[in-house]
Amino acid sequence: TLSLHDALPILERWSEKILALGELAFQEGDIEKAIAIARQVPSSVPSYSMVERRVEQWETIWNRAEETYKKAEENVRKERWHDAYIEATRLLSVPNSYWENTKYVELSDRIRQAREDGKKLNEARDLGDKGGFENLVDGIKLAGEIDKKSYIYQAAQKYVAELGEEILDLAIAKLDEGEWQESIRMVGNVPPTESLKKRAEDLVVLARAHSPAELGTVGGIKDAIRRAKEISSTRPLYPRAQRLINRWEREIGDVTALEKSERLASGGEVSDLRAAIALLQTIPASNPRALEAKSSIARWTNQIEEIEDAPLLEKADRLASFGDVDSLQGAIAAASQVRQGRILYADAQKRIQNWSERIERYQDQPLLDKARQLAFSGKLDEAIAMVETIKPGRILYNEARTKIRTWSGELEAERTLENARLAARRSEEHTSELQSH
Repeated sequence: TLSLHDALPILERWSEKILALGELAFQEGDIEKAIAIARQVPSSVPSYSMVERRVEQWETIWNRAEETYKKAEENVRKERWHDAYIEATRLLSVPNSYWENTKYVELSDRIRQAREDGKKLNEARDLGDKGGFENLVDGIKLAGEIDKKSYIYQAAQKYVAELGEEILDLAIAKLDEGEWQESIRMVGNVPPTESLKKRAEDLVVLARAHSPAELGTVGGIKDAIRRAKEISSTRPLYPRAQRLINRWEREIGDVTALEKSERLASGGEVSDLRAAIALLQTIPASNPRALEAKSSIARWTNQIEEIEDAPLLEKADRLASFGDVDSLQGAIAAASQVRQGRILYADAQKRIQNWSERIERYQDQPLLDKARQLAFSGKLDEAIAMVETIKPGRILYNEARTKIRTWSGELEAERTLENARLAARRSEEHTSELQSH
């Protein structure tokens, strides 16, 4: 039997071999196994303190390596590629083969792949920044190609959700414009993420509710209300559904009033039309069918004005048909009763202008004719004086001014010729006087 003194050197050598096996496990990347092996050395061995120091050393190295790895991963997720590579290279100086080789290569490969994914994500962002439905869809498709194992996957999924939100906003805008089919088509391109799913489902329900509402009948609107009520108070688009329900409930009253007013107006009498207008004037300007009501009111108001004013124009036409000045003036007086702003006002004004021009022609044409006779007989001064009585703005004024310019030119030519003859005669007389002397 060995004494304790003789056994100690053997235990020491055995402890060193145990630690060597632990070191091998540590270098191969299994720190738990390394520590378990080291703990096989009995605590009673004098060199046990060396075991404790070695385990502490392994844990320190491992923890620092893990911290470096995590920092690199964090930088990758934030797309700080330069910082990520710097952290990765720190693993090359870790005194552990597993971290220095295996983990470094693994991390470098993942950073490289993440950087490629980052380029793809940036392309998706560029598309998103351009806006427009098609660009948003293409951006979702591109970002959705990034693998779940990629460090960029979470950022990509977050951006996919953002683009999905934008598509939902566009779909809601289309719905507000009444294009419910286009709204449904857009929603079909929203990614089925948990954050978007309920809003997308609600939007489809509301869009489909617009289909019967478009019929414009009381039955169709009631069907739309029934569908919108399927959206409960816990759903994301509940407030919008309630606004639509409120709008459609008011619209039922509007449709009823519009249908009744059409029946009233169908009588065609002024009293019928005024009753129809009075009914539609009860629809507030804020109601859904207010524009339709306003359009019908304008149409029937024009019809009333036409019924009331057409006889005035018919009377004016009969008077004007006689053709004399008094009849034409009577026609003008009748047509002038059509007030400005009325539907037949423009027609009345055209007639008045035509008849006024005929009266002016009747009044001024004899002056022009007599002036021509005077000019033909050489009485240019009298002819000019006569046409100068035709005032600006009258139908024959421009013709009168043309005659004045023509006759003034002729008169000036005659005076020039007369002056020339007078000068020639005086010259002859002066020459005769000189010869007599």
